[in-house]
Amino acid sequence: MIKKSIRLVFVLALGLSLTLSACNSSDPIKALQKAANKGDAEAQYELGIMYEIGDHDDVPENLQKAVEWYKKSAEQRYAKAQLKLGLMYCVGLGVIKDNNKGCNLIREAAEQGNEMAISAYNKVCIR
Repeated sequence: MIKKSIRLVFVLALGLSLTLSACNSSDPIKALQKAANKGDAEAQYELGIMYEIGDHDDVPENLQKAVEWYKKSAEQRYAKAQLKLGLMYCVGLGVIKDNNKGCNLIREAAEQGNEMAISAYNKVCIR
């Protein structure tokens, strides 16, 4: 329970939020999964958050699936996913710790003007 709370705080501290209410569907989880499977980078990112937190019956906590969805989104240059995945690599959450890979992802997000990524890059990657 403590690990789950720490991850939730980590996610909230980054200012990340779920946007399920924006889905026009009687089942927003299925709508999100459908959009993610069709390649929607934002939906992939949001699904990654859901798997990381595991806060819904249909989406149990699963860091490996979270990483998979973040990767799919980051490959499309979705800055929030690049930042999130980069931080996961830097701390070794759900992946083998790799500061180089993590900082490269964070830098890519920062180069797109993502303020949180710029801040994270300066705090985590510049030594």
